[in-house]
Amino acid sequence: MGLRGPKSTVERLCVVNLEQPRPKAPKGLPKHAVSLWDDIVGAYPADHFSAGDLPLLDNFVRCVLILEQTNKALAEEGIFTADGSKPHPAIAIRDLQLKAMATLATKLRLPVSSRIRADSAGTRPGKNTPKPWEMYAD
Repeated sequence: MGLRGPKSTVERLCVVNLEQPRPKAPKGLPKHAVSLWDDIVGAYPADHFSAGDLPLLDNFVRCVLILEQTNKALAEEGIFTADGSKPHPAIAIRDLQLKAMATLATKLRLPVSSRIRADSAGTRPGKNTPKPWEMYAD
């Protein structure tokens, strides 16, 4: 038999976790790529990434992996081929990865410039903003 009468406030309270789960890294990524995934996902609010963003984020992380490999190859072998007549092929691969990463980062709203509009960031001059030449006047 239970206690008689209404339940106290403490007995009626229940803890509800309203935080959305963060997206998990896809299977098949190497361990350090999973760590990068977790770092990126953890740096933003839980609702920052939608389901449609996850393939883009997967490709962003894979671009980082390829970029690391090309940078390692260039550091070990130099920026020219062995005979010195041509640029190393890894340079072209690296450039493609950098472009892809920049595009994906913008689409995923990773850079601050992708998340904030200039007029809402307080960068627009207002009535109380001093003129540039007034800022350093004595």
